[in-house]
Amino acid sequence: FSTTTTRGLDTAVHDINLVNADIANRFNTPVRSRVGRADFGSIIPLLLFELGDPNTQALLDADVDRNIKADPRVTLSDKIIKVNLDQHSVEVSLLLNYVELAITDWLVFTVGIRS
Repeated sequence: FSTTTTRGLDTAVHDINLVNADIANRFNTPVRSRVGRADFGSIIPLLLFELGDPNTQALLDADVDRNIKADPRVTLSDKIIKVNLDQHSVEVSLLLNYVELAITDWLVFTVGIRS
């Protein structure tokens, strides 16, 4: 996984951090904003002012599933999506199985106006 290695040290922690950073980056990037990668990114940054719409939760759930399925390094065991209407933000909590590392852990991040 990791592009950074340290001689003689176990780099598993660095690998999880890299995967987590990649996933958080994917969710903070608006979908269709990368040239040549129209499917990369999330709709969450585009919905920050539509969080009160009754259809938004279903869109958020589907977007989280799509983005996690796009990363072969992890599988999704559970998710919690909390919407904060006042702050125009979404807190995403993901219980991820790191496939090659055989580790399960929570990844929590916020997508918002100032995230």
